[in-house]
Amino acid sequence: MLELVKLLLGISDTTKDTLLAHFIEQARLTACALCNVDELPEAYDGTVAELAVYLYRHRENVGIHTQKQGERSSTYEDGLPQSILAALPLPKVRVVDV
Repeated sequence: MLELVKLLLGISDTTKDTLLAHFIEQARLTACALCNVDELPEAYDGTVAELAVYLYRHRENVGIHTQKQGERSSTYEDGLPQSILAALPLPKVRVVDV
């Protein structure tokens, strides 16, 4: 998956491998939490890679919705992109026995 993330980001060297591995793991944990599962099938590796790329690109803008610098302003999407959320399986319902 590291090679796919590097390809999507246009990175060809190994200087950011540790950082990218961190974002891949965070993406995997986030996807599992969203789907309420412990592990996702390999079929969703591409979606996890896309999520890792999103997390990597937006790592310095977490919690920022609008940013203005002089005449320039940027507005960031609230939450994860719908394209990534739609590609993940629907959340599982867990039954807790009391």
